[in-house]
Amino acid sequence: METKELLKNMVENPTKKEHGFEITKMSLLNLQVCSKLPQDEIGAIVNRYSPSGTEQGWHLETEGNLAPVCCANDPLSKHYVFSC
Repeated sequence: METKELLKNMVENPTKKEHGFEITKMSLLNLQVCSKLPQDEIGAIVNRYSPSGTEQGWHLETEGNLAPVCCANDPLSKHYVFSC
């Protein structure tokens, strides 16, 4: 799928709640999602249902200010940042 198609799909379908996560911010190279899924599962789910379009796919950031944080609106959820 071409980059334009991927971005169009992400804009038209910004939430993937049926797959266990919601896209809260997105750009061409970064993605932030909110999810109750555990950290060891979220990467595979996001790559499956919201592919980045690159060979390596989305990579979960786990260090520094990009590390997962608790959601302010739902303490059972976390915000995860991905880059590609």
